[in-house]
Amino acid sequence: MNVKKRNKTAVRHGWQGEKEAYAWLLSLTSAENIRVINTLFDFTCLDTFVEVKTCQEWLTDTETGNQRTGRFTLNAKQHTKLLDARGYYLFIVLKQTYPPSIFLVSAEKMPLHKQIAWTTALKYAEQFPADALEEKK
Repeated sequence: MNVKKRNKTAVRHGWQGEKEAYAWLLSLTSAENIRVINTLFDFTCLDTFVEVKTCQEWLTDTETGNQRTGRFTLNAKQHTKLLDARGYYLFIVLKQTYPPSIFLVSAEKMPLHKQIAWTTALKYAEQFPADALEEKK
């Protein structure tokens, strides 16, 4: 797959991931507690910054036909800002069948890698802070 087509696919998957993320956040709290910002980060939820990262479950190398797990791309500057804000990554893994896998990792627990396999990122998964949810009920 050429670079231009790959980038278009990544953008499409990003939009799909943000849509899934919003629906997932709505399962935690009401819409008035979620704000779409799409600047440096994608959302605030319960006054907590949330950055959505999306990847495919499996990728196939077009030259060799070999499969590998999908990877999330992390941006160093954005990661630093998310750390400063005590924010979270909301990782969306798009699968061949619906629904996607969704998990949350605080920026503090997420090691910075330019790219990280979703199977590795999953090891850092956690729940959205229960105390934040309790305060907003």
